[in-house]
Amino acid sequence: MLQRPEQAHSDKLKGIAFIFVAYFLYAIGDAGAKWLVVDLSVWQVLFVRSTVGVMVCITVVGWSNVKQMLRLPWQWEIVVMNLANFSGWAAYYSAARDLPLTQLYCMYYLSPIITILLGGAFLHERVTGWHWLAAAIGFGGALIVTNPSSDLPKLLPALLGFSTALFWAIAGVLYRRNVANNDNWVLINSFNMVMAVMCTLPMTQAWLPVYSHHLPALAIVSIAAIAAHYFYLNGIRLVPVAVAGPISFSSLLWSIALGYLIFSDLPDLRVLLGAALIVLSGLIVIFTLNESRTESSLNSHVEDMTK
Repeated sequence: MLQRPEQAHSDKLKGIAFIFVAYFLYAIGDAGAKWLVVDLSVWQVLFVRSTVGVMVCITVVGWSNVKQMLRLPWQWEIVVMNLANFSGWAAYYSAARDLPLTQLYCMYYLSPIITILLGGAFLHERVTGWHWLAAAIGFGGALIVTNPSSDLPKLLPALLGFSTALFWAIAGVLYRRNVANNDNWVLINSFNMVMAVMCTLPMTQAWLPVYSHHLPALAIVSIAAIAAHYFYLNGIRLVPVAVAGPISFSSLLWSIALGYLIFSDLPDLRVLLGAALIVLSGLIVIFTLNESRTESSLNSHVEDMTK
């Protein structure tokens, strides 16, 4: 059924609002995780987060959610989606040990650019010259932020940051392909179960003592992650990845504020310059969406006339 233009516009604005809220919650969880991984292993934090996620899903939906999740056909896309998402979080939390929150976010900001490029292949979304320009500017900004040649000991965290962007871009595209046919809580529960299983063995090998002062932060990270995941899934039901991806750039403001309030991290001029280029790449994508859509519509109209 075709939507009225007013309804389609309203749904798009609602989807954008959902994604804004999701990235605000992700920023809160990221700040808590960065504080935790100083004392705890990445695998412990991810395991607790995923276990809490499973319990919340069961509480909200009931055991029927688990049965539905087990009946979910485990196509290669769903398996790859969950593994890519898990790999992104593992790389992200590992990089958080050594990188300031703002710098960590800036490297992640390559993810929406990669998502747009992958969207052309997997979602049949048209990739224009503007998209390639945005990708080049975003990549240049990430290089300025990380500056790997000046500080070789930071090269591994930088590579982890870039890996995060790639893994999450793959996951974002696959979520867009699979979200229409699956319930939000089924997808959330499925991912948390996969993450819990993947973390169990490395967690036992890298266990560190957990004290009472860690518990509030673990709770914040877990609840923020579940809520953010839920809002994100609702958002990408309503907007294409070319719109959803650049919205993540808004979390840069949250990362600067939280980095200063919690860790006393102030970004230097180099980080701000690189961040500005990355944000510019996202703005290019946003402001050229209408042009790309119009061009695509004209091409489709011409094709129809020639048939």
